[in-house]
Amino acid sequence: MDKYDILEQKITKAIETVNNLKRENEDLKAKVRELEVLKSELDKFKNKRDKAKVQMEEILDTIDKIQLDLKF
Repeated sequence: MDKYDILEQKITKAIETVNNLKRENEDLKAKVRELEVLKSELDKFKNKRDKAKVQMEEILDTIDKIQLDLKF
């Protein structure tokens, strides 16, 4: 096999590898975007949960105060 043929094969393989890595990189970028959307939704749910928790604590405090008022 000629040195030029070997060089051509290696260049072809390198180009294929680069193209594969580019595709993989694009796939990973798409996954990152999806995860960022999911994280944003999760943050919204956590915020809603925290607000609901505060409201429940306020309701429980109010119930406790009402019960104390009724005992006297």
